[in-house]
Amino acid sequence: MKLLYMGFDHKTTGIRQYIFQGLIADGTRKGFFVTTDVALLTKHHIQIQEVPMMCLRLLESAAEAQPQLELFILTEADMLAHVSAKAAIKEQATSKRMKRSLDRESPVDLGVSTRSSQPV
Repeated sequence: MKLLYMGFDHKTTGIRQYIFQGLIADGTRKGFFVTTDVALLTKHHIQIQEVPMMCLRLLESAAEAQPQLELFILTEADMLAHVSAKAAIKEQATSKRMKRSLDRESPVDLGVSTRSSQPV
């Protein structure tokens, strides 16, 4: 199934509903809705621009397991998993940078003296 992001609807209660359309193999279309609490996004420092992709991942996994459902909830557990995954990616990138900077050899490491060979 191919999922298309159609937009969102912001409720006055602090709930945002994301709307997706699923294109099923036989050509039919099915609507999917994912709701989330905006206060939880703020609590976990998740940017609002990240949410459609989080919803898409949720739908890709949940719609396969439960194709009859049309309404899903992006829970705090989903958000914590997202935050953890982002932190792991950031940590991996940082460790790669650190490794590269440590791998660079200084002139002393190459056996080159940084002092002048002439007496002072």
